[in-house]
Amino acid sequence: MQKLFNRLAREMHVKPLKMLFISIFILNFIVGILDFYLMVKLTLLAFIGCILTLLINLPLKSLFKTKRPRMDKYQEMEYGFPSFHTHVAFTIVTIYSFYFRLLFIPSFGFATFVGISRLMTKSHNFIDVIFGSIFGVLTGIAILLI
Repeated sequence: MQKLFNRLAREMHVKPLKMLFISIFILNFIVGILDFYLMVKLTLLAFIGCILTLLINLPLKSLFKTKRPRMDKYQEMEYGFPSFHTHVAFTIVTIYSFYFRLLFIPSFGFATFVGISRLMTKSHNFIDVIFGSIFGVLTGIAILLI
């Protein structure tokens, strides 16, 4: 059972974030059929959210310089705090949940799944994921207030 769990954790390393972006693409397509202006607006807000997340997250990683729990060869030069994947997921989910209130619980569950996958793969500590989600929600709210 432990081997299965470890394999599942390795397989899910990046997939939850990819699934989130695929879901957003499908949602945008459906919204585009109904309201093209809203689709363009949401796509632009999500893009701004990704850029802003990058501009917030990278300086924080350089400032805190925390080690990751498990260092792979591709992570040798990267720091852990805060989790970038979780930050992006919660930023985008916060933006979309504002426009689609019915998707609030499922979308935040999906973003939480991204954070859990970062813990399962031992790419981040619990505190990295928690603060990534907090910063993500705050970034999403800041974008909505602009």
